[in-house]
Amino acid sequence: MLSRKVCGKGWGLWEEPGNFNSHLSALTWVAQLVIFDYACFHKQDDEDQIPVFLARMCKKFFQQLAETPFGHILQWQLYLFKVGKAAIAKHQARWSLDRQTVEYWGIELQMTQVLQLVLSEYQKAHSLLWDELLFGAKDLIPMESWRLKDDLDLEDFGGSWLSHPSNSEFLNGAELALFRRIQGNPKLRAMFLTTAADRSVALCPKAMKIYKAHAQDFLKPVLVLAHVAPSLPL
Repeated sequence: MLSRKVCGKGWGLWEEPGNFNSHLSALTWVAQLVIFDYACFHKQDDEDQIPVFLARMCKKFFQQLAETPFGHILQWQLYLFKVGKAAIAKHQARWSLDRQTVEYWGIELQMTQVLQLVLSEYQKAHSLLWDELLFGAKDLIPMESWRLKDDLDLEDFGGSWLSHPSNSEFLNGAELALFRRIQGNPKLRAMFLTTAADRSVALCPKAMKIYKAHAQDFLKPVLVLAHVAPSLPL
């Protein structure tokens, strides 16, 4: 029944390939844990044999050519990966064959209107980010992607661009930059900081709720920019 989703009383729809694949992935993860737990229990007196026993169990029950329930699930995952790549994402913008019209959320736009839409949404996102989320701070160091260093090999050891030594000049103290901005501005301090009965300082829940609403409003134009390209499709 994981392949269907209920949409109303007595009727439903097939799950999208990606969502159904996620359900199957959850089942396979649980199955792997069960097999591993069984192997550890079965070979607890000889731990060196656990990998050998695991390999034998997986070959028999948990591989794509096995005629077992999870063998079939692994086969279905391969099919769904292939189908999922060809599936059209929800709310994806669709261009006409003459490349002069794009349809987005049931609305048709001409190429000239697309450029206006992209510019308008970009300006809206920039205004919300700068004025509402960053409080118009001019002392923040811009973090353009090209300025940041990354090492994919470090990810295997728990590292990321956040811990890369070359990024320290951009990241040192960045987690408190907005808080310092609030503390240094009387208007923002009065809006965001409250004093409790024990004289401790805390963030105002009402102000944080408004800030979160601005963050959601910022994501809306960003979503449009992610779906609608500013130029003709290749």
